[in-house]
Amino acid sequence: MYSDLTSPNYATATIYDENGGYLESVEGPVAATWRELAIGLSEIESLDPDRGMFFRHKQEKERAYVMRDMAFPIDIIFIDADGTITTIHHVEPETDGEPYTEYRGRAKYVLEVPYQWTIENDIAVGDTVQFEWGPPRVRSGGSTVVAIIEDEHGPDVVVPEPHRSPSFPRSSA
Repeated sequence: MYSDLTSPNYATATIYDENGGYLESVEGPVAATWRELAIGLSEIESLDPDRGMFFRHKQEKERAYVMRDMAFPIDIIFIDADGTITTIHHVEPETDGEPYTEYRGRAKYVLEVPYQWTIENDIAVGDTVQFEWGPPRVRSGGSTVVAIIEDEHGPDVVVPEPHRSPSFPRSSA
């Protein structure tokens, strides 16, 4: 999309429930320039499962996002400076053009993920997000596995298929 795998403009978010239990992880590019912030996901046709786009703002405040020129529905997750999810919107593409519907929330970070991804993974307001900024990391047996191979064409990053942590049912306590 906007960043290659070696770019610092890439992130992983790991989401935990209110009791600290693992829910899910998502990774993807970070909108790093004004243009990327304005365009977001509007120049792609779809979003793979467990992939998203990260928006990192300088400060936490009330924000509004729109579905300008989007080809597919998404969930928009607003996250405060402490990593707590404050608002989740399940959003369909606009059909009428301007003016666009504004989807609001208080956030320093915003994460756009596949439509109803938050429902499918039992992610809710009040859950927490831990960010890792930089190249994607694949976890295997508690270790980080990323290989950088250099040949006559220069360095290349090899990232094995990610190992998915098991999903545990949310406690009802």
